[in-house]
Amino acid sequence: MPSVQSFQLDADLIPHSLEIISMDITATYGSSGVPDIEDVPFYTMKYADFGIDDITPQGIVDGYHRLEQSSWENQEKFLAAKIGYSGKSLIE
Repeated sequence: MPSVQSFQLDADLIPHSLEIISMDITATYGSSGVPDIEDVPFYTMKYADFGIDDITPQGIVDGYHRLEQSSWENQEKFLAAKIGYSGKSLIE
């Protein structure tokens, strides 16, 4: 999905609060014209929701280790959200 990413910097210039905002272009499939932007769903994925609080190398490694120890459902939601499907099940 088309997306943009953003993050914030704290006072020590440590990046955190990584977000991905994705546009679900599949909602436009079969359209005969260009839809209004308000009619296209957008999804926000916050890495902190999956235990990745800061985006330093160590923060990413620690977050992925926590994710690895979490349930399959949580891992699936992470993967789906990361590619722009807002945590929907990939197996439905």
